[in-house]
Order: sequence, then C-alpha cells, then structure tokens
Amino acid sequence: MHFIHFIFFFFFFFQLSNTQTIETQTVQTEPLDLSMRKINKEQQQQQQQYFLIDEEIEKPTEFLDLSALEKELQLQKLYHSFVIEKLKKRLKLSKLLIQEKKAKEDEMEEIRYGKKFKCRICQKVVANLSRHMIHHTGVKKYSYPSCKKSFGYSWTMKQHQKNFHTN
Repeated sequence: MHFIHFIFFFFFFFQLSNTQTIETQTVQTEPLDLSMRKINKEQQQQQQQYFLIDEEIEKPTEFLDLSALEKELQLQKLYHSFVIEKLKKRLKLSKLLIQEKKAKEDEMEEIRYGKKFKCRICQKVVANLSRHMIHHTGVKKYSYPSCKKSFGYSWTMKQHQKNFHTN
C-alpha cells in the first residue's frame, strides 16, 4: 500500500514539474510566422548559401599551383619506375642465380665408373671431380708472390717455381 502511495506522489510531482517547464517554454517562444515573404526570404538565403558553397568548391583550383602538383606527380612516377627497374634487376639476378645453381648441380651430379667420375662438360673420367672442375671454371687459388702469376693447382705453382725461380 505504501508503495502505491509512493508511486502516486512520484507521478504527481513529475507531472507538476512538466507543466511548469511547458509553460515557461511557451512563454519564451515567438509566434509562428507562415507568411510567404518570410518563406521566400529563407529560400533565398539557403540558395545563396548553396551558391557560396559551390564557389568555395570551385575556387581552390584557381589558387592551386598546378605546376608543383605536376612536378610532384612526375617525381612519384620517376620513383615508381626506379623501384620497378630495381625489382626487375633483382628478379633477373635471382633467375640467373637459380639457373647457375641448377647448372652447378647438374655438373656436380656424379656419374660413377667404379671409384671414378665422369665430367658432364668434357666427358672425361676423373678420380676427383671437384678438383677437375677447377679446370673448367678457371678459378685460380694459388699465386706465386714474386711474379704474381696465378695457378689453379698447387702442383702447377710448384712446377713454375722449379722452372722459373730457381737460383
């Protein structure tokens, strides 16, 4: 029962406060003017605002420095073409490296004849294929210090020393 009384008083005060605010709001508002003159003036003001907005949208192109934008665009194109060329070169290099690796694997693939191996390049049968491949690659690891001549094998350097540098 007390709960019902509480709810009743609550709604009563709530309604009372609403009526006071409604009265104060209606007192402060101005009378509604629906005359055609006022409506036409409002429409004209809105149209002028739209025209101003349109002009503002079109105006920036007059003030923009198109040559600076064109230069920036050219720089971007140049940069992108540079990057693309670098990527193409890397791709070519990687393809070449893959081909070279496959070729080396093919060369080093051993065809055995007992304890000997057959070279795929010159078809010779040799005891040590890796030492034989120095002959084809042209790698010269050994050099004589006094004449700076290079040799692929240590024994050829020793032969050179005996033949040309003996006292």
